[in-house]
Amino acid sequence: MIIISLLTDKISAKEKKVLNNDIWEKEKRGEPFYLVVQKEIGIKPQNNYKKYSQKRQDIIKNALNYLGLPYDSGESQQNLSIKDEDGDYLLKDNNTGKVYKIKLPDGKRPLVCTDLVVQALEDAGYKIFLEGFDKRRIKTVLKEYFRKNKNDFYIIKLEFFGYNDIDFFPKVLPGDIIVTMHNKEKSGWTGWHTGIVESVNKNGFPETVINSKGHAGVIVTRALSAGSYTDHNYGKIRYDGFFLEGDMVWIVRIRE
Repeated sequence: MIIISLLTDKISAKEKKVLNNDIWEKEKRGEPFYLVVQKEIGIKPQNNYKKYSQKRQDIIKNALNYLGLPYDSGESQQNLSIKDEDGDYLLKDNNTGKVYKIKLPDGKRPLVCTDLVVQALEDAGYKIFLEGFDKRRIKTVLKEYFRKNKNDFYIIKLEFFGYNDIDFFPKVLPGDIIVTMHNKEKSGWTGWHTGIVESVNKNGFPETVINSKGHAGVIVTRALSAGSYTDHNYGKIRYDGFFLEGDMVWIVRIRE
């Protein structure tokens, strides 16, 4: 097992910010919560993938095809967002409790973090045979799929104890998948998250990640950032980065 931590001085001064809670007041302009947050913390894709394999390019481009979709708040018994009689989604804001009527393009739907990963892989030609749609949303089931398909994926498990020396982090490439498990004692958070690496630095550490965040939907975010704000509904701290201090990490490398 590899023990990793990251130095706070690795995060630029520009990234050391606290997002103003006024972002929620901007909803009064008529925009849904996730669109407001996307504009505040979203990063433009680098679109510089030609030096990587076609397989990696396909995974990244397919994931980027879902940019802007909201997170699935799962209010129905099937753990899917409810549709009304017009075919529009009724989406509950996990942070404010408000319910929005969302019209999405044909074939597009709200996505949780695993939905995005599964969709991007399936669109790239991977066959993810998991029983039932909800099965795709269970972390242990998805991880078991990666383990069983050793010809396509290779898993590295490590512990991520904080912002301390990224030089020891195993090198990754765009298109690789990262799964994180939060450590409540370190970050104050529980639960887990997953996303697809969009860009890396010269040492192979992820700089940006494509992921579906509970407060922002599908978005490209920094892997590391001190940017945060407090949501209105739960009073929880929300981060604009991907890694949290103390996370346990699984790197799912794409075999080529």
